[in-house]
Amino acid sequence: MPVLYRTLDTHECAYTYENEGKNVRQGIDIHDPALEQAYAYAEAHQYDDAIAEVENYVACHQEIDPRIHVRLMKLLVDWYAQDQHFAQARRYAAQAARIAHERLEPHDELALIARNSDLYWKCVCGYDDIARRDYPTLIRDAEKYLGNHHPLTYAIRNNSAMPFKICGDYEQAAQKYAELKEEMNEDAECDGSLKTMVAFNEAEAYALSGHPEKSTEIYQELIENIDMSKESSRIYALRIRHEIAANIYDSGEVEKATQMWNALLHECRETLGEYHPLTMKQKMLHISLFIAQKDWVAVKKLCAEILESPENTLPSGWREEIEVIMKTPPPMDLPH
Repeated sequence: MPVLYRTLDTHECAYTYENEGKNVRQGIDIHDPALEQAYAYAEAHQYDDAIAEVENYVACHQEIDPRIHVRLMKLLVDWYAQDQHFAQARRYAAQAARIAHERLEPHDELALIARNSDLYWKCVCGYDDIARRDYPTLIRDAEKYLGNHHPLTYAIRNNSAMPFKICGDYEQAAQKYAELKEEMNEDAECDGSLKTMVAFNEAEAYALSGHPEKSTEIYQELIENIDMSKESSRIYALRIRHEIAANIYDSGEVEKATQMWNALLHECRETLGEYHPLTMKQKMLHISLFIAQKDWVAVKKLCAEILESPENTLPSGWREEIEVIMKTPPPMDLPH
């Protein structure tokens, strides 16, 4: 059975509100060469260098405006997450929440953002029991200070389902997403991207709870409503097609799912390029498919292809994993 990734990156699929670096930077009214260099590094996806610049800036400036300090911590959270260093992301999310608690008013939107980010990263790093305990209080505060229909309130409620997913209570998570989606659909002013995000998470939860047909129905609705004129939307559609194929595989239609994944890998190569993260993850999935099919020639060929990829396109641990596969001989009773 192939190793299926149900979501491409955990942190991409949960809305943390203002999680795009450029939006965070809008609140940092400092024209410092070190920070400008950090932004340039981040734009070039050189996150290690960007992180070093910001960490050095913070270390060299003892008196930083609390709002700017929180936003700098948020940049570090996002950049560490981009490099898959989730423990470090959690550490800075907690630091941002502490600064906000000590130096900002409880009703300050930025303080609520910091608390949301802190609980989200606690979930990612295995502290889901703490997040489950503290999310109701955060939801209550967001509704009190911002209102029930504020985008951040919706985002916090979305993230509050995550502790249930982490501990395997997918039915409860799906119920929370479904209830939230219904309320958002009744809100005429609710942002469409928020609705899409919640629906995606709902579909994922239904898939994980053993309801692939219900999950696929939601994914199909999402694809039908995607604006395919935007590149980001086309990439999103490719992601959803992967999830649909995974549902079909889970339903027992292995051949149909495999055909869909073959077509998806071809399209990813053609439209995104050989080294786009989605293309690379499809390649890794196909290694598992080829192993399940006992096609050892195809396994070795694709492994060799991935190992020849630029180092910065390989997520942590991939090279070691593929090298193990390459060195492992196929079973002796099967054709090589």
